[in-house]
Amino acid sequence: MRSGLAECHQLLAEALLAAAGAAPDAQLSAEADQQAAAAATAAASALEPDVAVNAGNCLAALGEHIEEEAGRLAKAAVALDGGGAAVAGEPCPPMAAAAARLAEALSLYDVALRCYRSAAGLYHSALAREEDALVRWGARTLANLGDVLVQTGTCLYGVARTVREVPLAAAATALGPSATPGAAAAASASCSGAAGPDPAAADWAAAREAEAGSDLSSALAAYERACSLSDSSQGDDLPGLLCNWGSGLLSMAACLGDPAARLPLLQQAAGRLEHAASFDRADPAPLTSLGDVLMAAGEAAEQLAAVALAAAGAAAAAEVDRAAAAPAAAAGDRAVEAVRWSGEARGHLCAALERGYGAALRLRSDEPEALSAAAALQSALSRPERLGGWAARCDVRYNAACALALAGREQVQGKGKGQGQGEAHSLFSSLLAAGALRAAELAADEDLSPLRGAAWLQGLMAAAAAAAGGGSASGPVPL
Repeated sequence: MRSGLAECHQLLAEALLAAAGAAPDAQLSAEADQQAAAAATAAASALEPDVAVNAGNCLAALGEHIEEEAGRLAKAAVALDGGGAAVAGEPCPPMAAAAARLAEALSLYDVALRCYRSAAGLYHSALAREEDALVRWGARTLANLGDVLVQTGTCLYGVARTVREVPLAAAATALGPSATPGAAAAASASCSGAAGPDPAAADWAAAREAEAGSDLSSALAAYERACSLSDSSQGDDLPGLLCNWGSGLLSMAACLGDPAARLPLLQQAAGRLEHAASFDRADPAPLTSLGDVLMAAGEAAEQLAAVALAAAGAAAAAEVDRAAAAPAAAAGDRAVEAVRWSGEARGHLCAALERGYGAALRLRSDEPEALSAAAALQSALSRPERLGGWAARCDVRYNAACALALAGREQVQGKGKGQGQGEAHSLFSSLLAAGALRAAELAADEDLSPLRGAAWLQGLMAAAAAAAGGGSASGPVPL
């Protein structure tokens, strides 16, 4: 009930400002503007800070739920194909269905955005309520403000992306004549297969992205100020604030289509998460998030490598081979660039496995975040070509095996062929069989000391020692 009252006060504040903005020229003056702003501030600040913050949290959660439903409808709109003939200047039936789904999605997105905006207003009002409010509520409320601004920005990017991805006629119809004056012509052209880019829809999407950029910039400022105000004596959680900051940066990076633009944000995110993990609270969450960030950085670098490789032309493969063997004597700059980005991608991916997911598993194996890390680790190992040459792959597999073993995932899961091939026992066995690991090295690893008495590990080392002592006619086997 108090949350509903808080929303009413916020809506009243917005209505007062809207009414002032709609007044005719004869009624407008600087004094009138100031009076309207004062009335709006009083309405928005009518509740105690803790109630305003709780109301903001409720609105942010509601907005997130509504945005998820909008996203489902948006995907359905994108999946619908146009086709057929237009009738009486109207969209063809499949296009009409796509336009209807898109219109529903845009309507829900608008509701979600209003929830986010209202939540942000409540956080602002909590900070402005009392002179000491910034001290009492500052860090936590600013972090909440940063979170909801990230939600707002990513939602706006999602709206813009959806409008760009749906068929032209669907976008033109859903946005309406006010946004796309050529809606009817666009619908007819799309059904006839003659449609091209719609400048009006593109401009509309670009405006949403510009709005999102402003919100995301404000979010970064809020996170930075929250951390600067953090005071453990007031119950503030600096590692948690840093995690929020890092996760916010990851969300921002995911909005950007250009991999070169994503990398700086991901580097910042990794720094914040590493700082959070340095507090040594036995919490795997920042390390798992660090793994996500480093994986995203690796994927961005892979995209840049692919672009450079494609630009190298028909002789790309030969140039890349020469660049990898002797970069200084490479035949083309693009080939050198492809090799450099490929190396950076491998570095990020290996770091994600070792410093992120693997470290989370070694820290705590019973937390949901650690279980997510294990799943991500297994997924990454399924594509060994991303991890580098033979030695690099062996190193990554060994570190992954140690992390999985310490997390209690030592045995192969399932009995079918190919099931559980990334579990610790299977990974150690393949490394021993390939000659990349010796039983004595496995026994001497201090990281595995908690497992030294485990029957499965003792059996594995005994079998490896016996095989080494008896010799192997066939020699090492491939990984």
